[in-house]
Amino acid sequence: MAKKPSSFIVSIGTAVPSNAYKQSEIADFMIRYFGLEGDAARKLSIIYDKSGIETRHSVLGDFRSNASPSLFKSSMVNPPLSSRMQIYKKEAVRLAAYAVADCYGSLRKQDREQLKKVTHLITVSCTGMSAPGLDIQLMRQLGLPNDVHRTSVNFMGCYAAFHALRMADSICRSEEDAVVLVCMVELCSIHFQPGEETETLVVNSLFADGAAAVIITSGNKSAKLKSPQLQIRGFSGEVIHDGAPYMTWDPGEEGFLMGLDAMVPKVIQEHADRMISSAIRKFKLKRKDIGAWAIHPGGRRILEATATSMKVELREFDSSFHVLRQYGNMSSPTICFVLNEIMQQDRKNLRHIFAAGFGPGITIETALFKPVMND
Repeated sequence: MAKKPSSFIVSIGTAVPSNAYKQSEIADFMIRYFGLEGDAARKLSIIYDKSGIETRHSVLGDFRSNASPSLFKSSMVNPPLSSRMQIYKKEAVRLAAYAVADCYGSLRKQDREQLKKVTHLITVSCTGMSAPGLDIQLMRQLGLPNDVHRTSVNFMGCYAAFHALRMADSICRSEEDAVVLVCMVELCSIHFQPGEETETLVVNSLFADGAAAVIITSGNKSAKLKSPQLQIRGFSGEVIHDGAPYMTWDPGEEGFLMGLDAMVPKVIQEHADRMISSAIRKFKLKRKDIGAWAIHPGGRRILEATATSMKVELREFDSSFHVLRQYGNMSSPTICFVLNEIMQQDRKNLRHIFAAGFGPGITIETALFKPVMND
């Protein structure tokens, strides 16, 4: 019987902008910029303090007290969408290219040569768009072949990486010589909005900028490589339609507008265990077979709700909490930061890695990976 085709993640690269901010620094900016006083200022400080985030990165230098702002120049005028998109068009491709460089830099030298010829490019973003878009910009920036096969995953939000990886998996299972480069980049900070409503304060406290790149190849091609790898075992997902109004992401005249209802953690707590257990059964595994959990750190309360639903200790999600502390929620690239964190551990003793992400819908997407070492 012929061996069933498989695909492998052979490298993950990540990048964040050089502007790093302490969470308290951004809180001070928000209070100062929007002129918050009294209870509103205290409420904002509490939300930021309890976010579980210590540091966030942004392409903007606006959030320092002595900054010459490039976008948030006056609280009297909320920057229009066109101004935000100008920054996206300039900065997104640059950050994505840094992630690709990190991705290739993480490979062993001999593997780098074998994976130089990219056959497919998949770009992922929900914080900006244009035509020609990020895919063509990145082609030029990286010097990719003019006939590289391009696909874009847009406006899906935090779980979009799962769809991109699923596409890459299908390509590599059907095309033996495929080298698929997946690039995810989000500039969430360019969409910060004014307002004293709790929902707005929470959204502004969570999101940050970041990028990730992933190289995926077929089983035959990956067998010739020496770099550590993740075998892609499968994907599963489900939409909770009743939760659709609770998490939204809409274009507006003054930026992209996020709706994030306080009900989101409750919905996830009600459904996460059932959906994750169902996915594990689909993969013909049991809970004891999972060696590490890569849960998208959408926020501290979402991680806690997932752990409560699954009846696991919070320490099981240490990698997710660490990424949340160091970077905040970067939307689609964030799950790759968590996978990278896990892969820095003792790979030889790692069993299956189960990943899950949440986003508008409300959607829960999952994936199963198995670490392998080629001798």
